Amino acid sequence: MEATPMYQLYYYPGNASITPHMLLEEIGAPYELQFVDRTKNAHKSPEYLALHPSGLIPLLIEGEGEDRLVLHETVAVCLHILDSNPNSGWTPALGSLERAQLYKWLCYMTNTMQSTYLTYFYGHRYTTDEAGIEAVAAAAETRLNGSFDILEAALEGKSYLLGEQISVCDLYLLMLSRWGRGMTRPPRSLANIGALLERVMERPAVKRTLEQEGIEAPYV
Repeated sequence: MEATPMYQLYYYPGNASITPHMLLEEIGAPYELQFVDRTKNAHKSPEYLALHPSGLIPLLIEGEGEDRLVLHETVAVCLHILDSNPNSGWTPALGSLERAQLYKWLCYMTNTMQSTYLTYFYGHRYTTDEAGIEAVAAAAETRLNGSFDILEAALEGKSYLLGEQISVCDLYLLMLSRWGRGMTRPPRSLANIGALLERVMERPAVKRTLEQEGIEAPYV
């Protein structure tokens, strides 16, 4: 019998690490949290950069020694956790329509929405004109609103993005909605997304994750 994998998840409260953190709690996989203190630029330290050259969070390590896996990129981390735990109940069958939808929404949320949040929060990185930073952020918020409208429409008549079964897509949507809680039109204000967020936040594993990370209300 193969040994149950032990994961080390490098995290900072509320960062992109929160989605794989919630997923690990949901499937009951053994893991350890490794705090990366962004307030002290620990994610830019030589030790961390040796593991993750981009200096971003999260980072997942599985195993030890020469055979250990060092993995970054939030979606890659989540998909690896799912693939490594095929009997968790969180993994649609390979080749199924549900699995295809899972890939679609994860790619959309990370490639389109998560990247737009970088522009929203860090407008100074995307213009050399300091006077234009607010306009950059405003344009990003407009794009995010459009993306959340797409997800709102996709949820019509459904409890979760894949239907009646919760998936990692819904955990990802919770993370993105949390990041948008300060927007002029926060995602929680949309009827279908708001209802989904209430369902997801009532889950014991999600509550444990928020407590472990020291995240206080308002959550979204």
